Amino acid sequence: MEEKIKNAKIVQWTMLVLVILSLLIILSMMGVFEPNFRILIALLFLDALYLFIFHFSEFRLTKEAYSESQDDIVPRLTRKGRTVNPNTLKGKRVWFSRFIFPCVIMLMMLFLFFFI
Repeated sequence: MEEKIKNAKIVQWTMLVLVILSLLIILSMMGVFEPNFRILIALLFLDALYLFIFHFSEFRLTKEAYSESQDDIVPRLTRKGRTVNPNTLKGKRVWFSRFIFPCVIMLMMLFLFFFI
């Protein structure tokens, strides 16, 4: 279990660095150059994908670690604080809502990329 927590922390920090780098690229492109909207849309799609991977890695690790617990709120494994247990009904709703946002953003960016 410790190895999985270590790997999840690495994935989460990597995703955070990638999101920050791509946002810096987007901001620098908008400030320095005339923006090419297809590139900006592709980078925003990648940011949403990183966010989805970030949430999924945390979800998978939390679901496995607290598979036998029926508490609604459990301690986070990779960061300080608490999170919702994905093995309860409330937890399934909360985690589902956390996955909706990146999926909607990815679909919007795909639509904009191909139809604009």
